[in-house]
Amino acid sequence: MDGTVQWVVEHGAPALMGLLALGVLGAPIPDETLLVLTGAMAARGQMHTATVLGAAFGGSCVGITVSYALGRFANHWLTAGQSGWRRSVSGRMDQASRWFHIHGPAALVGGYFLPGVRHLIAVVAGTSRLSYRTFALHAYTGALLWTLTFVGLGWFAGDEWHRVVRTVHEHLRVLKPVAMIVFAGFLIWSLFSRRVTPNKVSEPADTSTE
Repeated sequence: MDGTVQWVVEHGAPALMGLLALGVLGAPIPDETLLVLTGAMAARGQMHTATVLGAAFGGSCVGITVSYALGRFANHWLTAGQSGWRRSVSGRMDQASRWFHIHGPAALVGGYFLPGVRHLIAVVAGTSRLSYRTFALHAYTGALLWTLTFVGLGWFAGDEWHRVVRTVHEHLRVLKPVAMIVFAGFLIWSLFSRRVTPNKVSEPADTSTE
């Protein structure tokens, strides 16, 4: 059994929360496997269902928020820079920001179901100066739906959770590279397209972190 899975079996909710935070942040953690497993454990009475859901949701929110904070830091570093290349990148990011303020919030919800994409979208949300309130509303909604979905799959699968995990991974193996290519394409287009017209798009939301 994978070491991370074994750690959750031995240490329960605290391990689940910590590992999911790292996984959502981008570490190579089998997030969906952990959620399905702990759902099956809850169904067998080895863990309390509410505890599993709380730990999973909490860890997911921590990981996605740290990713967002990294994006905000990157934006501050670029906009505060005096060198030519930093000013150039910052200007390109303004174009990406306008695109993200239109499409990004929905992507924060749906992207949660794609490993790697959820982390990158949160970073882009930060670099795009999406307000924390808007980010939290959509990212935490995505986290809730994600945890409910995979914990629920494990709960209903019970002893057949291994089969569910295999099926999930087979689908993600196809969807993940496609989603990454599409996401990268939209990001590159938003950075370099000359067709963006600021007067037709509202200015980015406030930069407060309230």
